Amino acid sequence: MFNANFKTLKELCSSGKSGSFFYYTSDSNFMLKTIRKEEFKLMKSILKQYYDHVTVNQDTLISKIYGLHKVIFYRKKHKMQKKLYFCIMNNVFCTPLKIDYRYDLKGST
Repeated sequence: MFNANFKTLKELCSSGKSGSFFYYTSDSNFMLKTIRKEEFKLMKSILKQYYDHVTVNQDTLISKIYGLHKVIFYRKKHKMQKKLYFCIMNNVFCTPLKIDYRYDLKGST
């Protein structure tokens, strides 16, 4: 994804409430999305069921998640740490199919 060089990524800031950052590969096939700790924990807890679902239903329209990561940055002098949570997934809008409508579905129930 990185080719050992961050110049291969395109950044898109979210204007939404979550404040997530999105980074796209140069071909727009994959994206890296920063997520909150709570989202990370939820995804981790349903990972087995998610994997089983996308394996059985290969034509699903649910985004395919290829990685769920946590990176911890340490600062020795100040004894501080910063945690960054993110997932790597396919970009559902990178398709040869014509997209007539896009809906911004929020996390409400």
